[in-house]
Amino acid sequence: MRIAISTNNRETIFSITGQAKEFAIYDIENKAAVFIEFRENPHKHED
Repeated sequence: MRIAISTNNRETIFSITGQAKEFAIYDIENKAAVFIEFRENPHKHED
């Protein structure tokens, strides 16, 4: 399974997905999260 976690600083989770600068992409393998990459949020809303 692959998951995306929204972040603005690559250290903490950002709670407003639409305003996040990017996503940390992880694969879940054998009950462990394996980091894949950071991806820019193409739909981010600027304040």
